[in-house]
Amino acid sequence: MNIVVLSGSPRKGANTDTMVEAFAETAREGGHTVEVVRVAGKKIAGCLGCQYCFTHEGTCVQKDDMADVIESLKGADMVVFASPIYWFDITAQEKAAIDRLYAFGATGFPFTKTALLLDSHSEGVYDAAIAMYKSTCA
Repeated sequence: MNIVVLSGSPRKGANTDTMVEAFAETAREGGHTVEVVRVAGKKIAGCLGCQYCFTHEGTCVQKDDMADVIESLKGADMVVFASPIYWFDITAQEKAAIDRLYAFGATGFPFTKTALLLDSHSEGVYDAAIAMYKSTCA
């Protein structure tokens, strides 16, 4: 299986990176290919909701780093969303990338499996992120 991990942590080498690397290593040991995409380190603007992508075969009107992320996702069987929890939700960087997946609404999602990796130093702060994930995957 080809797995793409979208990591939304802006802090290199922090807890989310440790969690993502543990996941990736285990998946690779299981015979899967894994690509980790640090969306927090890319220039990804929020979705404009203009629906340009719906009339242009999933191509976004915005010309930024999300185009490369979309290309990686086109070959994915599984997408893993990884993020620390900031202010009771995923990071803004991760959310921007997820919102831009709207472009797949025109062509259909190429991947059929998803997973969510979250970390925080506090308990009881995961509800919003989990609810968003469940709604997104419904």
